[in-house]
Amino acid sequence: MARDLSTGSVLADAKMLLDLMKKHPEFTLKDFTTATFEAEITKLEQRETALQKHRQDEVPLLNDRNDQLKAVRTATTRARSGVKGYFGPDSSEYEQVGGTRASERKKPVRKPPTP
Repeated sequence: MARDLSTGSVLADAKMLLDLMKKHPEFTLKDFTTATFEAEITKLEQRETALQKHRQDEVPLLNDRNDQLKAVRTATTRARSGVKGYFGPDSSEYEQVGGTRASERKKPVRKPPTP
């Protein structure tokens, strides 16, 4: 099963490994030094910080967009009701704006009384 690649878990694992590498300088791998690994961790932290800042800048835009969605949805509902009132609940105009014509609605079926 694949492990979670969240930034927090990757950074935590990397920092544990970095601490071990600093305590044991004799541990080396080809093309993988303590300095290069520390630089990679720093780069990841910087990118995560930049991403978090970008997300914070996004919040007001999302809120404005959601407010506008609500306003347009309310206006659409009011206009559809106006079309229904003006042209009638069984008109093709009401169907054209997304309403369900009265003749296309399912008729209610009454249950017979139980003895």
